[in-house]
Amino acid sequence: MSEKETPKELLEEAEQETNKAIDLVEWLRKNNAYLERRAKEKATRQETIQLISDDNQEIADADQRDSESTELADLEEEEKVHLSNDNLENAETSELEGADTPESEADKETLEQALGENDVKETLTSEEELSEKDMGNDSDVEESSESEEEKESSEEDSQAPEEDSEETTEETQTVLPEPESSLSELTDNSSKRPRVRLSVSHKHLIRLITLFFATLTTILVTGYLVSPWSKLKNVTVEGQVQVSAEDVLANTGIRKSDYTLTTFLNQKQIAKTLEKQLVWVKDAQVSYQFPIDFKITVEEHQIVGYVKDGTAYYPVLSSGVTLDAAVAAENLPDPYVLFDMTDLSQVKAFVANLSQLGAASPLSRIVTVKAAPTTASADLLALETVEGHTVYVPLSEVAEKMAYYEKVMQNLAVPSYIDMEAGIFTYAK
Repeated sequence: MSEKETPKELLEEAEQETNKAIDLVEWLRKNNAYLERRAKEKATRQETIQLISDDNQEIADADQRDSESTELADLEEEEKVHLSNDNLENAETSELEGADTPESEADKETLEQALGENDVKETLTSEEELSEKDMGNDSDVEESSESEEEKESSEEDSQAPEEDSEETTEETQTVLPEPESSLSELTDNSSKRPRVRLSVSHKHLIRLITLFFATLTTILVTGYLVSPWSKLKNVTVEGQVQVSAEDVLANTGIRKSDYTLTTFLNQKQIAKTLEKQLVWVKDAQVSYQFPIDFKITVEEHQIVGYVKDGTAYYPVLSSGVTLDAAVAAENLPDPYVLFDMTDLSQVKAFVANLSQLGAASPLSRIVTVKAAPTTASADLLALETVEGHTVYVPLSEVAEKMAYYEKVMQNLAVPSYIDMEAGIFTYAK
């Protein structure tokens, strides 16, 4: 059986090899076509890039030529203006020299021809100077000037026969209009010169006006500072009760010899000086109203209690400061807080701690404050209140624990002791 199937298998293998060869040929054909297409696309892109770079180079060259031609034109225009100004000055000088001015028409024609030749020479020299400034355009300018001279000489030679004297006179007449045109250019340029002079004079006028006003301002300011008007001041004080207006003015540091401007600039410093110098002043504000009015608004400290020393009572301000001026017992308000303490630093610390509570401060409910030190708390205080309660609280914890006084008091029906030394405890008296 295997010998009969062998030719069939060989045939199938041959067909498979043939199909593979056909597929390989087809793949090679497609691959070659793809490679050719890619090569064409690459060549097209390179050509496009080359064209774009060439166009950019041409544009850059054109821009450079335009800029060079513009600069050359500007230089030629400047040279023409300088030449016209020089010729105009020469003409004015020749007019002033009346003895040298020709009177006959032949002399005038000779002078005009000489002026024309001078103009031609000056233009040629100006062209040479321009060519020296622009080295890149030397060859073009020289060739154009030489070609123009050759054309003019050839046209003059062709139009002028050697034996006809009348035609020679006509040539001289045809050459003469050039100086006339140069004279017309000179007159045109002379008509433009006053405009330049006007613009220059206008600039000088602006400078003079600016200088005038600057000088005038300096003179006025100097005159004002030197005059007595610069030191006029009208200072008023309001808001004071315990301290007099004279004391406020005396402690501002303002002197009659001070300038009004100096006082205006030192308003904040004046307010700080008042708050520092006067113990009654809690806050000070200085305001200004034109031209010379200054107003000082003062807010004073309030009296929060009195320190008893023997039979004398000394006011204690809301800043914690104890005043030196004693108050008689019959002049004390009702009610008032009595500080039965000798250490004024403790009084100041107590007032400062209670002020941290703000509106919740129970200072208005306190009648007496006195020291009650123990072995556990050297700064312990005993506070007697209007409700008849006695509160024991350390000075260092006044702000923290006295905030609870209102809540504790509401739970008490009879006068009691409120111990805040360690925690908060209450017991009846």
